[in-house]
Amino acid sequence: MTSTHSGDQDQLLRSTVRRQILDLLTAAAEGKGLTLADLGEQIGLHPTTLRFHLHLLVDAGLVVDSNEVVGVGRPRKRYAIAPAPQTSDESYKMLAQLLAHAFSNPGVTPEQAGYDWAYTSAGIQPAAPSGGNTAWLAAVGAVVDVFTQWGYEASLSVAGDPDDVEIRLDQCPFRELALAQPDVVCGLHRGLMRGAVEAAGQRGARVDLEPFAQGPRCIGHLRRQQANSFATPSASDPNTPSADPARRTA
Repeated sequence: MTSTHSGDQDQLLRSTVRRQILDLLTAAAEGKGLTLADLGEQIGLHPTTLRFHLHLLVDAGLVVDSNEVVGVGRPRKRYAIAPAPQTSDESYKMLAQLLAHAFSNPGVTPEQAGYDWAYTSAGIQPAAPSGGNTAWLAAVGAVVDVFTQWGYEASLSVAGDPDDVEIRLDQCPFRELALAQPDVVCGLHRGLMRGAVEAAGQRGARVDLEPFAQGPRCIGHLRRQQANSFATPSASDPNTPSADPARRTA
């Protein structure tokens, strides 16, 4: 089994069939996966066609296969989403700190906890105001850097409109937890996006996150607000991290 880089995965996932396969395997019961017959019944394609797509996904490291012996005869293959990469102790430590911050401060949601951490603790410096795209792309780069720090394989795509950027997040280090508690984990990551882009000076940017939009891949969307304000946010702004030291150390 080999592993592809993000650019190769982009090409691989342009296929509607392969995205359908990944969606079905992601939704399958953990540890059980699906057989070729299961997938054929749900997608409606001939087994030979499905085998072709599954071979590509297995070779790319996105799917794993195993032989299952059922009675007498040839074993049948069962397919499942490839296991998530081993999460580093540092990633878990950061996650634990943010969740503790959220749960110990009434009214602080996981998204707000993620925002606070990215805004105050990620070491992001606001870019100087610019009439071009330099400051905006620097802010987008800050988001990519934050997710890389958290253990993701993050890449970005700009198609036509530089104000509208897509960030592709592969190799989620918290995939099992995110599947079980999406409001908590995905909310926290949405906050990381929002906090990073605003800490870099792009306040008011539209931020959205699509969890598991393409099988195991999550997709973040950033849209620049044209009339950006680079002024320091006021204390009354509900998106501004609290000055409370306990909030700033999360």
